[in-house]
Amino acid sequence: MAGGAVAGAVAGLAAVTDSVPHGGPIVAVLGAVGGVGMFFLAILLGTVVTAAVTIGLMSVGGRGGAAPGRGPRGGRCGRCCQCRRDDRGGECRSPVPS
Repeated sequence: MAGGAVAGAVAGLAAVTDSVPHGGPIVAVLGAVGGVGMFFLAILLGTVVTAAVTIGLMSVGGRGGAAPGRGPRGGRCGRCCQCRRDDRGGECRSPVPS
């Protein structure tokens, strides 16, 4: 939502106009958008903000889904979700390649 807000703010401040009730790059290319350059810049900036927020949230929260003491996919070895490793420290015998 942050990326959409940034894109909308940039497009609004740049007075980008849209002559049709739907939008997207194809409408801009076909001439129904006024301020095509700023339209694409707004989309680019919104995409960058969305990517940055997503990466930031993933780094704060980790990958999620894993129980405490387990790997990112839930298995004890950290490479698989159905690890057959025993609690005495044996090797993972999962069919999932590492």
